Amino acid sequence: MDVSIIIPAYNEEEAIGDFLTELLNGLKTSLSWEVIVINDGSKDRTSEIVEQYDVKLINHRSNKGYGAALKTGIRESNANKILICDSDGQHSIEDINKVISIKDSLMVIGERGSDSHVQSNRVAGKTILRLFANFLMGEKIPDLNSGLRLIDRHTIKKYLHILPDSFSASTTMTMLFIKRQYDIKWVKIITKERIGSSSVRQITHGMYTILLMLRILMLFNPLKIFMPMAVLFFIFGFSWGLYHLSDGGGLSIFSSIYLILSVQLFLYGLIADQISMQRLEKYE
Repeated sequence: MDVSIIIPAYNEEEAIGDFLTELLNGLKTSLSWEVIVINDGSKDRTSEIVEQYDVKLINHRSNKGYGAALKTGIRESNANKILICDSDGQHSIEDINKVISIKDSLMVIGERGSDSHVQSNRVAGKTILRLFANFLMGEKIPDLNSGLRLIDRHTIKKYLHILPDSFSASTTMTMLFIKRQYDIKWVKIITKERIGSSSVRQITHGMYTILLMLRILMLFNPLKIFMPMAVLFFIFGFSWGLYHLSDGGGLSIFSSIYLILSVQLFLYGLIADQISMQRLEKYE
């Protein structure tokens, strides 16, 4: 089988039927594929509608989260490649076929272009997350959390324990593959306005996403966090101590504390980095 198409769905009765119809009628016939829909504890007719189509339906008894639904689908998939797409009608069959057709890459991400629909109340939050992620990764990320992506199943299965159960799973995948220096290709797509209402809570999920970014960095490059803090404490302590020495007051206790803290943070960073390298050996 060429590709397993995983579609998480939560209360998507307004969109899921039309989307599956377009998907099943428009997929490239040159490929062998399976479609897996994970009904994540929907309280509407999502499950009932999906049952009318020739797809594999997996029902969660309760709402576990977008990431949990993805992990269920990945575990149940059979193909070497996994295509993840949203069930709310944002993605066109043309873009789906475009992403599927890309080969020889461990992850292909649909990069939403300027013509894509964006909810006005999400622009500020997405900008902050993107800039913060760019700073942490040390490079510009074209699209941090696109919901349309093609992934090598054997690679992502090694990191399922790291993926969160929330909407931040897409962000975590992107950062994970960047930090592991896996091959990623970006393909321009255009998303439409979603059908129905979103269950994403901007502030709550945004703060949680930032914490997950820091977690990924701690797992794969802890010095990126410890070193700036150590340098900052050293500069502050050294400057404060130099000021008091020049004033004839001697080395202050306050500056000594900051200098000691800077050394401790540096040593903690080295230890964390060694632990990180040892843990990563099993993924190679």
